Amino acid sequence: MSTENLPIIDVPPELRGLSDEEIIKLSEKPVKPVSGKRKKGERRPGKRDRLKAKETLNHSEAASIFVKTEVKEPPPFTPPKQPSSGRVLKASFGANLGEKPKAIIMSAVELAKQKAEERAKKIKKVLKTKTTPAKPLLDENGNPIKRPRGRPRKIPLE
Repeated sequence: MSTENLPIIDVPPELRGLSDEEIIKLSEKPVKPVSGKRKKGERRPGKRDRLKAKETLNHSEAASIFVKTEVKEPPPFTPPKQPSSGRVLKASFGANLGEKPKAIIMSAVELAKQKAEERAKKIKKVLKTKTTPAKPLLDENGNPIKRPRGRPRKIPLE
């Protein structure tokens, strides 16, 4: 069969693609007047404008975080709601993908004690790291302490 003898098949509109005119219309972009020395100078705002926009973005993010933390009410002094059975399902998921998750049934009181102990450990660790004394710059004879090999001090000792 030659291409001249092939029958013409009518394709339903839902199976047809976009027409040439529609494709051209969708690909067109609005033309903006170019200002400045650069060819695409209108697309990039000035340095001060960029810095101002960045600063307002950071301020808005900080304000949203601050508002969220400020609105929070302190937790009540009564313990969290206890389940009716007094038991809780505690699950731990391993870091390896091959390990299966482990689930344990334990009492709600015991779980609350365990969480409180973990929280106390974290707080003690943070406080301990904050209260470590700074290393002295001079030894007992008044001589500067030598630094280990490597990069020299940015501001050398006198």
